[in-house]
Amino acid sequence: RCGAMEAVLEALKARGATQYASEINVEDIEDLRVITRTGVTVLLGNTENMPDKIAWMAAALSDLEARGERGGKLDVYSGRKADYIPEATPEPDPKRYGFGATATEAPEVTPAPES
Repeated sequence: RCGAMEAVLEALKARGATQYASEINVEDIEDLRVITRTGVTVLLGNTENMPDKIAWMAAALSDLEARGERGGKLDVYSGRKADYIPEATPEPDPKRYGFGATATEAPEVTPAPES
């Protein structure tokens, strides 16, 4: 585990990406993870190609932060791409739609009388 932690830390430093990491999880050395300060869980996999994985992570996180994205997962297992999986979208509050309507049913509208 110490070797895995060292590999992640060295890659973060080498790629100038330490500012993104809030937590590094090395519980399973085949499923390493970085939790970012914006709540994104970065799925690193094992220590192979760690510098490339961190480079993809940094580029993707920069873009996600610019768009205001928070949470979710970022998969960089391959070291050749980054796939972002947003958190599940919560169901809309029916009260926001008035008349007890839900997101799948529109409130009934009565046309105004012609004058």
